[in-house]
Amino acid sequence: MTIPRQKLPVTYLLLARRGRISRSIYYHASLLLWCSFYIFYEGLDYFLGTTSTWLIYPLFFWCLYVISAKRLHDVSKSGLWLLLALVPVIGQAYLAWLLLLKRGTPKRNRFGASLEAKIDYLRNDDGIADPTVNGEKWIINDVTKLNPILVGKIARPQSIEEVQELVRNATGPVAAGGGRFSMGGQTASPDCLHLDLRGLNRVLEFSKEQKWIRVQAGIRWCDIQHEVDRHDLSVKIMQSYANFTVGGAMSVNAHGRYMGLGPVILSIRWIRVVMADGSIVRASRTENAEIFFAAIGGYNGIGIIVEAELDLADNVAINRVAKKMTREEYPEFFNQNVRDKKEPVFHNGDMYPPTYTRVRSVTWEHTMEKPTVQTRLMPLQESYPINRYFLWSFTEVPLGRWRREFIIDPLLYFRRKVCWRNYEAGYDVAELEPRSRKDSTYVLLEYFVP
Repeated sequence: MTIPRQKLPVTYLLLARRGRISRSIYYHASLLLWCSFYIFYEGLDYFLGTTSTWLIYPLFFWCLYVISAKRLHDVSKSGLWLLLALVPVIGQAYLAWLLLLKRGTPKRNRFGASLEAKIDYLRNDDGIADPTVNGEKWIINDVTKLNPILVGKIARPQSIEEVQELVRNATGPVAAGGGRFSMGGQTASPDCLHLDLRGLNRVLEFSKEQKWIRVQAGIRWCDIQHEVDRHDLSVKIMQSYANFTVGGAMSVNAHGRYMGLGPVILSIRWIRVVMADGSIVRASRTENAEIFFAAIGGYNGIGIIVEAELDLADNVAINRVAKKMTREEYPEFFNQNVRDKKEPVFHNGDMYPPTYTRVRSVTWEHTMEKPTVQTRLMPLQESYPINRYFLWSFTEVPLGRWRREFIIDPLLYFRRKVCWRNYEAGYDVAELEPRSRKDSTYVLLEYFVP
């Protein structure tokens, strides 16, 4: 399966000091920076005089510093090596070699992964050896790092037959997990055999004409998107973020923003479940229905989902329509413009804190217009500094919520946006990651109101 290479926002490239950039990116960033400096310098000098040009020097030198520091990070050097510019001839020549000619380290170094390598969606760890018992037991945690569970053994089966054998021979509790984005300890039990199912990640069968795909449960939704996008097809129902495994989404019966559709169970044709005795059962709405409805949304309580056949949908162009209104106006607006309409594909109503009296309705409608977003799938980034900054500023800075509602969101939704359905369905949960899970963490709280 094809995993796209990283694409960097200009703001991160020119303003953020963290991370790495390759030689080619450094060349392009330097050219962009010097050309921009020339244009702004000449413009200020022409309209406001030479003195005004001093305004751009601080920003220019900061941008020059951060792209050079990130280039040094690529060769596993600290930004402090830029001080070699103060050493005549030898120091300056060596610094020029580091910046312009030396190849970056191909593998991950202390500053991050190489941008020349293909990047991937955020993954959880493989479990951590418990240091108190010399690695005889393992710690399994979910993405929040708030629910560490000491398990007896971790197994990573590569086939359904291995899963059956492991379950059949287990003498104690058995738990299964994938990406482990479910929070609250659902993916492990104390002293259990934990089955990491991410090795069951293959596409088994696919029909473009009938619009269905058969997959193993450890595959992620993003992998399915990359598989079917080239055939102009899309996942029919999934959650907003594409990192989760199919088995994990089925075990919690995840929902998304799809209009006219409900939770993921409505797109599942049938599943295969490994039962407690190691036997395998095929279940659907009409075949072993009690197992079908108990397994989906059952957190692997009656068995382990190992395979599924899913419905697909057309990958259509969608147009964003956003409108702000009062909370009292929203129900009537929703009934008249969204409910039971053919055009809406995605919809959400975002309520603004702290009073929750105003709502921004965001609907993505099927359109025949040409997409304004050039890429068909959401570009991936190793980090999302802009997203992290705004999440921090909206919640921690005075007037942060006010700025979001009255400044940032109006600017964000002012621009017309048309993209592919797969693009809007391909968010990366890494954009919600704090700088460090050791210092702080984020937890998803959902409240379902019948």
